[in-house]
Amino acid sequence: MVRTPHRGGSARDSTAQGVLLVVAATLVTQTGAAIAVSLFDEIGALGAVFLRLAMAAVVLCAVVRPSLRGMTRGALGVVLAFGVSLGGMNMLIYQAWRACRWGSR
Repeated sequence: MVRTPHRGGSARDSTAQGVLLVVAATLVTQTGAAIAVSLFDEIGALGAVFLRLAMAAVVLCAVVRPSLRGMTRGALGVVLAFGVSLGGMNMLIYQAWRACRWGSR
């Protein structure tokens, strides 16, 4: 087992923090998907993807406040490719969900 250095606190605290972050990320992801699916009739699947990604970008920038000045071209390319892949994935899965007739729709 490889141990990584901790900045204060015990390994148990670090594990608990990691579990809490995973649970919070899962809760936010599932809640966002549920809200987006309920908006399909009003704004369509592509509108839901746009709103979800735009809101996520605003929250991320407000909470993390990333610095673009310290980012290299290579790192910026990776970030942009990751964003495009997430947007494309959401767009495709939302289009599929919209096409499926689940429940009483």
